[in-house]
Amino acid sequence: MLTSLLRAVAILGCALLLVGCSDTSSPTGPEDPTDDPTDPGDDGSTVQFDSEAPPGDSARSFLDDRRFAVVRLEVDYMEGYEPTAEALDSLRTTLDTYLNKSSIQISNPTQIPAEGEGPYSSDQIRGLEDEHRDHYTRAESDTVHAHFLILDGKYTTENVVGIAYYNTSMAFFGKTIDEISGGLNQPSQKKVEATVFRHEFGHNLGLVNNGIPPQQESHHDEENGAHCTNEQCVMYYAIETTDFFSNVFDGTIPTFEQFCTEDMAAQDGE
Repeated sequence: MLTSLLRAVAILGCALLLVGCSDTSSPTGPEDPTDDPTDPGDDGSTVQFDSEAPPGDSARSFLDDRRFAVVRLEVDYMEGYEPTAEALDSLRTTLDTYLNKSSIQISNPTQIPAEGEGPYSSDQIRGLEDEHRDHYTRAESDTVHAHFLILDGKYTTENVVGIAYYNTSMAFFGKTIDEISGGLNQPSQKKVEATVFRHEFGHNLGLVNNGIPPQQESHHDEENGAHCTNEQCVMYYAIETTDFFSNVFDGTIPTFEQFCTEDMAAQDGE
């Protein structure tokens, strides 16, 4: 009798011990180590959208309305390099044409301190974004956030006007833009900006073969990366360099040509 009682007590103790050591993690599974756990510019709640993925990885989040209905662009610029309102308006119109969204919003540009440095490396640019970016995409929100950073210097790769370096992040080199615009026989600042803003955002829309599959393989310029073979298309490779504006640009802001628009439309873009 005593032996049976002791055995019952032992079994009960083991059961209680197992309950006390059960998994208390979220039912949605372990946290993705690539996610930024908090939005440094907001209230510290959990972020479930990776804003540090490669360019083009979130193309569908921009193009269709299945997950996000709104695109909001935050613009930070270093002192002395404010972008023109006309270039930002041109970008908004372009995005409104091709993205299946209820609203395209661009915040008033925010001035940040000039670094007085340069040329800037990709790592330095990422660090500056960490310091100054305020808004990040949250899975529970209806808004996908993007970020422009306009710098007071050049890029470490010579003659580059802009880069897309994360899936929602793009940087532009104000000193380089100044050197190729506004002078005698040079295009205006607003036209240079409008062109490179479209081009770099295009990379984060998955162009070309950079997150969304091309409908026509022949228009992917594989020799020059994620670019279009059509010299009239805004995704032509030379557009992100100073050579284009010095030697080719005729004053007409290029747009997305047929094959690129077909690529976007196939992903539920308009």
